[in-house]
Amino acid sequence: MEYKLDRRWLAGFFDGEGTICISYKVNSNGKAEFKRYVAITNTKVDILNRIQNEFGGVVRQNSISKKDNNFKPCYQWRGFSKVANQFLYEIQDYLILKKEHCNLWFMFNQTVPEMSLGNFKGGLGVDTEFVQNRMVMVNRLKQLNQRGLNAKVL
Repeated sequence: MEYKLDRRWLAGFFDGEGTICISYKVNSNGKAEFKRYVAITNTKVDILNRIQNEFGGVVRQNSISKKDNNFKPCYQWRGFSKVANQFLYEIQDYLILKKEHCNLWFMFNQTVPEMSLGNFKGGLGVDTEFVQNRMVMVNRLKQLNQRGLNAKVL
């Protein structure tokens, strides 16, 4: 019998190996679409499978590790929408590095219909100002997620 993963440990693991993403695109009808997910990438598939067993989501091998034999196999767990909400809800009090990311996630989700799963068409019946407010949050999250020496986090 496996024990439930400690939420403090899980928050630390996520702070170091995880990401919170809200992506945006305009579909062929000119409507805004937002896709929300959390992900953890690691070479230890066993721990990612444990997270999947507790929360749901999917575990897949990262495509770069499939192509290059110089890399260890690398895997990613992803949780979308409601899975991601539950995951972040359970670890939010223990996050340090991704605390602001998590706060933005929940602020954004206050604008999402309750029944929405996975992708959600944010432009359907929503005024331009509403979509613009969402975009402010999406762009801030992008800034926070930038990597490298030239990352501009304000």
